[in-house]
Amino acid sequence: MEDNTSQSTGSEQIELSKYTIYQLKEIGNWTKFLGIAGFIFVGLLVILAFFMGSFMSKINPTTPFPSFVFTFIYLMMALIYFFPILFLFKFSMNLRRSLSSNDPAQMDSAFSNLNAHYKYIGILAIIILVIYGLFGGMMLAFGMMNGFPTGSYT
Repeated sequence: MEDNTSQSTGSEQIELSKYTIYQLKEIGNWTKFLGIAGFIFVGLLVILAFFMGSFMSKINPTTPFPSFVFTFIYLMMALIYFFPILFLFKFSMNLRRSLSSNDPAQMDSAFSNLNAHYKYIGILAIIILVIYGLFGGMMLAFGMMNGFPTGSYT
């Protein structure tokens, strides 16, 4: 049996060693596990969304928000979290199929899903950093408008 598997990528060819194939199989197993765990987490978020509104209104009846606001927030969190998990799970499934059938098209699809996963996570990170920056800037502006506390707190 040969030590390398040849994969064609357009005009280039990549040789995958047995060790690399073994590592890719391990990656496929772990990403499948993370995908399934992520789907379970998203499912729990959806279930929790429908209980959180009534739960929060019972804990603090004077809350200024209607109970559906909490439900909406949890559903949005589940929706945001769903897509990177879906891309990761699709990567795992296509990678495993590609390695078992030696199909370059499946490998292309696998890495396309991995690319989508990291692109989504990267864009989400940028959005979160911008939101942090906006809130930090607003806090700084409000602090400057109201005057920073001077003097001792003792």
